[in-house]
Amino acid sequence: MKASPLRPEVLTWRAPAKSLVTSVRALWLWTAAFLAAAALAAIMWGPRTPWQDDSRLAIRPSDLAGTVRLVWDPEQPPLSDARVATLQVQDGVEVYYFPVDATTLGRGSLDYVRRSDDVLLTLTVFREGQPAVAASVRSIGAVEPPVKTVVAESKVKKSRYRPRPQGRRARRR
Repeated sequence: MKASPLRPEVLTWRAPAKSLVTSVRALWLWTAAFLAAAALAAIMWGPRTPWQDDSRLAIRPSDLAGTVRLVWDPEQPPLSDARVATLQVQDGVEVYYFPVDATTLGRGSLDYVRRSDDVLLTLTVFREGQPAVAASVRSIGAVEPPVKTVVAESKVKKSRYRPRPQGRRARRR
């Protein structure tokens, strides 16, 4: 009897035997790569967090002679379409609320005269159909007393002497 040229033991291929340590290490590497890819996808396509939102409000404070000035760019996205805002001021232990209109928002600055050493200013912008956007700044410093203006009074007494007219009458003499 002739041997068949197609023997089953010749056609089957067996992978070389791997050690158990090598296969576990490969499994951990593939798992770590999958988790890294999943985390990257979640960050890029996941829900937006407030610090990633394009509607951030940037304000800059400056303090001069007891007046805190807030300055902002009126062209930034939260302010370009805003109609109204609120300025909340925590001046020491007192809390004040001031409405801010569209004209002031378009001007790009606002002044507040402080009454205490610690002032927290929060500007909240309200836009139609969108959530409110807020930004806060804190100014800590000594309150400078207001500058007093002193008007010097003249010590010269008024006299009854009147100078002669310089017009036509003076020439007739």
